[in-house]
Amino acid sequence: MTELSVIVPAYNRARIIRHCLKALCHQTLEKDRYEVVVVDDASTDETPVVVGAFASSGPCKIRYLRRGERRGPGAARNTGILQAQGWLVVFVDSDVIVTPGFLEEHLRLHEENGIVGRGPVILVPTLDGQFPRRARLIDLSTNFLDTANASVRKDHLLQAGLFDEGFSFYGWEDLDLGMRLHRLGLRKRTSRRAIAYHLQPPLTAQRMPELIAKEQERARNAVRFYRKYPCFLSRVTIQRTLLHRAIAWALSGGGTLTPDTALPVLEALERRGWKTLHFLVMRGVLNRVYLEALEEAWRSRSAEIEAKSAPRR
Repeated sequence: MTELSVIVPAYNRARIIRHCLKALCHQTLEKDRYEVVVVDDASTDETPVVVGAFASSGPCKIRYLRRGERRGPGAARNTGILQAQGWLVVFVDSDVIVTPGFLEEHLRLHEENGIVGRGPVILVPTLDGQFPRRARLIDLSTNFLDTANASVRKDHLLQAGLFDEGFSFYGWEDLDLGMRLHRLGLRKRTSRRAIAYHLQPPLTAQRMPELIAKEQERARNAVRFYRKYPCFLSRVTIQRTLLHRAIAWALSGGGTLTPDTALPVLEALERRGWKTLHFLVMRGVLNRVYLEALEEAWRSRSAEIEAKSAPRR
């Protein structure tokens, strides 16, 4: 009997998803007690081939669902939730590798009712070498729900209204659903043994266009988040305060560091191996990009609201 459904959204993950699925198929939990539901968000690479090879080899039960149009990870997870056969849903991203006792530990957490299960997420830069076997002393993620490593009863997810599919592609959808789950009276319970390793490639100058696009998308979604929860705490969460602007100004060298001016600096720091300074420069530039995109999205949204509320002549 299937008790647990692991939902894995995927978009163009042919290179990495095989490692995710291999780890999920080598669990201490009995194979007939869980399924892995991969929801392909209209990938254009070899993701269907890779997932199909795992599903046909039969190391564990893998179901492959494909969406005809890309709508983002929130929409993909909703598709998986609605098709899940288990009463417990576990969220794992396609660039996450879990430990052998991961699923058994999440199932154990839900022996207590009314909770959201969580485990540590350990960032690793590459798949090379040995992963650290122990979690950090502090899990830096403060979100009530972190879709890299979380578990929730299916009926609670349905009661909360699932993911808001208006959060497109990157950012805020898990924080939003987490707030609604918390309002249902659920409590967060964490197990330090339910470890997930999240592949996060180094922040390099070569990745700058990709990273900028993510920050711009995150900023647009931040405005949607604030409109849903308009309060001072939300302003702090999305970093729309004078303090955040002052910090961003300082980190960007008094406004002198832009993506264009920072690029040769970052390349030089990479050649010299000055990792700490490189990280600070990169974060300063990306934070400035985010805040500028946030202001633009804020003004655009405010203009839309004003236009809709204006009396018609």
